[in-house]
Amino acid sequence: MKKKIAIIGSGISGLTAGFELSKKYEIHIYEKNSYLGGHTHTHKITENNKKYYIDSGFIVFNNKTYPNFINLLKKLNVNSENTSMSFSVNYPFEDFEWSGKNLKSIIFKNKNFFSIKFLKIIIGIIKFNFIAKMNKKSFLKIKIDTFLKKFNFSEEFKKYYLYPMCASIWSNPINKIKNYKTHFLIEFFINHGLVNLFFRPQWKVVKLGSNKYIEKIIRLSDIKFFLNNNVKSIKTSNDQIKIKNKNKLINYDYLIFANHANEISKILPNNFKKQKKILSLVDYQTNDACLHTDSSLMPKNKYNWSSWNFIKAKDDTARLTYWMNYLQNLKCKKNYFVTLNSNNLINKNKIIKKIKYSHPVFKHNKEYTYKKLQEIQGLKNIYYCGAWCGYGFHEDGVVSAKKITNCLL
Repeated sequence: MKKKIAIIGSGISGLTAGFELSKKYEIHIYEKNSYLGGHTHTHKITENNKKYYIDSGFIVFNNKTYPNFINLLKKLNVNSENTSMSFSVNYPFEDFEWSGKNLKSIIFKNKNFFSIKFLKIIIGIIKFNFIAKMNKKSFLKIKIDTFLKKFNFSEEFKKYYLYPMCASIWSNPINKIKNYKTHFLIEFFINHGLVNLFFRPQWKVVKLGSNKYIEKIIRLSDIKFFLNNNVKSIKTSNDQIKIKNKNKLINYDYLIFANHANEISKILPNNFKKQKKILSLVDYQTNDACLHTDSSLMPKNKYNWSSWNFIKAKDDTARLTYWMNYLQNLKCKKNYFVTLNSNNLINKNKIIKKIKYSHPVFKHNKEYTYKKLQEIQGLKNIYYCGAWCGYGFHEDGVVSAKKITNCLL
């Protein structure tokens, strides 16, 4: 008789762990939402009797920094296609916008190209890339805001490039980005080729929507899924874990937490004090996301329309709009967008779907968080994984899950 494993959370980590372990164990996955996937969230849109699949959460990956996720796609026989990654910054109340989509948008279609402001941005990018490649250990502990002041980076570089870029990558407000550790941020930029002006990695999207890999996992495994099942507590006794499912307690031999760190802390019993303290190393930022067709949140100059489009509000909110037609190679008449934290600015008649996502806010570098997590892995037959164990992306979710499956196989 197979031993039983409960997995809480059906994001990339929970699904990877469940898929890898399902041949040896009986797997039950508990998901609080009405759909599987967590941040993998694909919406079916019909236009002129043709179906399009648009992602609102996880969208892009690349060959260089997502090797384990790509191996998973290959194992599942899921196809991908190339996409173009570009970034624009828009300060509408200053009448200043620019895009790094291509030389045409940077030079010929950018009215700010010959301004002192834009020159300082370019100088700052070159300077930052050069210093980042030095990757000195002295960068380890200081906050990015302190680092930028120490090396006399211009306000223009910070305001119109680095902080908008980081706020967009991690879906966090700029005041929180300023507290990120320099080494964490620089390591991410180096690994993702962001410190190179040329020879950046080729970005990709899952063909016909990211949920294609979820469909394959369901089809190729015998995992039992329990949707709309928000586990609020567990009980442990004699190396057994008890979980309530529809007013019935079910015994499990192992439990894998694959949800957010703050959610795990609430589920654990009060006597798990060390676990709760370690899980508190990661905070979370809740973001409103909206799938819509309102182009008013895009740059005024259409030549500046990019994959990612940052608009600075007068408050500190990171307002980011993804141009889904460009990202997912959609051949349709309407333009589709996913925008964060701007629901009140979007034409209500053009809204397709509103969603809430939580994104991690990192207070420490990933090595420190991982090291502390090893102190509690496997205690009382309970394991912890999630994208929050790394940089917060799909590759990190797969890697954290595989580390656990290696212990249990």
